[in-house]
Amino acid sequence: RSPPSAATPMRREQRLGTLQTTIARLHRCMRRAERTHLSWNTSGEAKTMSIRLLVTERQRLFRQSLRALLERERDLKVIAEAACGREAFNTAMALKPDLVLMDIDMPNRDGVTATKLIHGCLPDIKILLLSMHDEDGRIVEAVQAGAFGYILKDADSADLLRCIRAAHRGEPSIIVTDILRRRPRRGRCRRR
Repeated sequence: RSPPSAATPMRREQRLGTLQTTIARLHRCMRRAERTHLSWNTSGEAKTMSIRLLVTERQRLFRQSLRALLERERDLKVIAEAACGREAFNTAMALKPDLVLMDIDMPNRDGVTATKLIHGCLPDIKILLLSMHDEDGRIVEAVQAGAFGYILKDADSADLLRCIRAAHRGEPSIIVTDILRRRPRRGRCRRR
């Protein structure tokens, strides 16, 4: 073996510099992936992380239908269900979902009260209230309680999915204004 030449330490420094640059790039990519909700599997490929959901609805059939709809989506995962406000609060405290779909009319704490409690303890959890009511007062009450969005139960499933993803990104969603504009006001007649 020949003795190490003077060029060898330089090559090591170059390789070390290249390695440090590569590691820095990898760290930047991973931080960017975290911001865009990506994770890495064991083979180094990016994969989408699921939005973890708690579905809270008093009516079992509607709750199960929501779950079936949501679980067809690759980026959504229902981690639990609740049938009342008290159960929703306890489940949210235990599992800390990313987002809660909350029925507004429930026994053992209504959706607004449960929203207020969850938001008070876990302010990072986004809560979307589901309701049959399209009165402005209910919407204002829900938002004041900490709801991140308000969706009518007769909204289209595509609108619901869009709202969930938007809320997860931090964009408030209220899907009632388009519906209110399309509906004639109750009790009012048009004059010709």
